[in-house]
Amino acid sequence: MLSCVQGGRRQRDISVKHEKISREINGENNMKSKEHELQAACVKWFSLQYPQYDRMLFAIPNGGKRDGKTGAWLKSEGVKRGVPDLFLSIPRWEYHGLYIEMKYGDNKLTADQEKFFNQATELGYLCLDCYTVDEFIDIITGYFALTNINGIFDLNH
Repeated sequence: MLSCVQGGRRQRDISVKHEKISREINGENNMKSKEHELQAACVKWFSLQYPQYDRMLFAIPNGGKRDGKTGAWLKSEGVKRGVPDLFLSIPRWEYHGLYIEMKYGDNKLTADQEKFFNQATELGYLCLDCYTVDEFIDIITGYFALTNINGIFDLNH
């Protein structure tokens, strides 16, 4: 069981909720998962684990099918192709913030997403794609702890 400590208090309820969410999203209950469900579960976990930073993780609703009028409206407001699904607006180490693109199954980054990742990385942001709740938890806890996750963070560079 995941042991969560925050502000000196044990938060066992987060551990139990994480395990339930993880089982549902990762298909252990024969549940057919989608990116929306994955993202919602990840955001919920973040809100429970880091309530003091709840407003700092937010969705960027760029995806989805829309009618022409709505698409034009959103484009005029600044919606851009390729922008990741989530942004954590908390700087850590050499990064100004963390962009996360949620993916499910065999989905891969689009060409527009790769272009965004490359440009944002050059400007000092960390950009990662994420396929599971457990991966999201590793990304977030690693980002906050500034530890090495599969070679992403290298404190000895």
